[in-house]
Amino acid sequence: MINFSENLSYLVKKNPLNISQICRMALISRPSLYDLLNGKTLPKDATLERLIDVLKLQQKEEGELNRARDTERIKTNRTHQQSLLKEQKLLVKEVGTILLSKGLEVSKPNRVGGPDLIIRNGNERTPIKIYSKVLDYPATLGIILSVMHDLNAKKSYLCTPLIQSETRKNLSLFGKYGIKILTVKGLLRELS
Repeated sequence: MINFSENLSYLVKKNPLNISQICRMALISRPSLYDLLNGKTLPKDATLERLIDVLKLQQKEEGELNRARDTERIKTNRTHQQSLLKEQKLLVKEVGTILLSKGLEVSKPNRVGGPDLIIRNGNERTPIKIYSKVLDYPATLGIILSVMHDLNAKKSYLCTPLIQSETRKNLSLFGKYGIKILTVKGLLRELS
């Protein structure tokens, strides 16, 4: 996933306007724009809207830039992080309860960075990582592969409430390693 500053840098470079013109038309200072381009700050909504207007972005480019900014804001904002963590804990509890009610042998390890749940079937252990929102797919893949290695697992599940376009782009990559990305309902169908 390309971060906000890389995305904005690319869009500024391909624009026919120079930096001074972009700053003047977007009503921001040159140092402020350079801070955005170097990843030191994230723009407020009004600043981002003005930049989008000045750069005359297509709808797809605008969407990607907004998503990149929102994702980075969540990663760096303590309130957003706590909210996501709370959602994730509730989702882990909900999924665990549902799987137990289906008669599956499920455990919840306490190890930080480990799986959220493990399904046991004889000697086979299948880890499940649960995210309310996946913010960084490469890092998530690394975490799951590490968990699979630790458990000597041949497959794993990444469970998330919604399968969004960014998730769909990563389905085949995760699938190469035996990791299925599913919603809670999809996970239940898979394990039935």
